Amino acid sequence: IGFPHHKYGGQGNEIVDFITMDSKGVLKCYEIKVTLQDLKSKAKKSWYGNYNYLVVSRELYNVICNNINDYIPKNVGVIVGDRLEIIKKAKRENIDNEIENMLKESIIRSMYFKMYKYKRICNKYIKKQ
Repeated sequence: IGFPHHKYGGQGNEIVDFITMDSKGVLKCYEIKVTLQDLKSKAKKSWYGNYNYLVVSRELYNVICNNINDYIPKNVGVIVGDRLEIIKKAKRENIDNEIENMLKESIIRSMYFKMYKYKRICNKYIKKQ
């Protein structure tokens, strides 16, 4: 997300694991962590949305459930397991207009990149026929 050298810390190097935007423009960011080592790593966790969630497996949740707040800010929600059960609801965050625009622009760039990538794959397939 973002742009390198951005005033909020150069988020151009960061990756939100998953981000959604609903029809009202509400942005939700999801950090997916698979192992305890991954969760404890120094890698930045991208909590930029109006709602932010940590997504973990049931096994990992069972390991961290007694001290979950050691790993995430109070406002961040927790989603667990392959059924994506919301264990803790995220609290709404008001985000700066500049951050909101940056997230939306990042979504658009990602969508364009995916479209361009799939178009190239389709063109190669058509040429082979």
